[in-house]
Amino acid sequence: MPNLNIAYQWAINKCNQANIGYSQDYRNQQTVNGVTYYDCSSFIWYALKAGGFDVESAYRTATGETYSGNAIWTAVERAWLQALGFVQVDINGAWLAGDVLWRSGHTEMVYSGGTGQGVTMGAHSPNRPLADQASINSSTSSA
Repeated sequence: MPNLNIAYQWAINKCNQANIGYSQDYRNQQTVNGVTYYDCSSFIWYALKAGGFDVESAYRTATGETYSGNAIWTAVERAWLQALGFVQVDINGAWLAGDVLWRSGHTEMVYSGGTGQGVTMGAHSPNRPLADQASINSSTSSA
């Protein structure tokens, strides 16, 4: 049975590891020179997979294609999340820990929430120092 709490804890653990980076080329949890890489959507994929969500079946539902062996990409991630049972909520409402914040072109998981805002975590950008490429953000994001 899927467990969002396990997915949430997986994300925290990855964000707290020093050797986790951001790469679109190595986004499928590939390790290169001791660094394991994700991009924003693959980070959420592997978090939910760790939580027991049937990510591969949802891939087929969202894309209409046979699972390719690669994590979902942001362009179809919204449909994929809905296939997993996630529902869209008002961005100005309550953000809860473990919620997935999807915006066109980027996605992260809510670390701590609030009304219309929260601290997020995930794989952010290759243009940061390695320790900050996949991390818990130090500032609040808002709608």
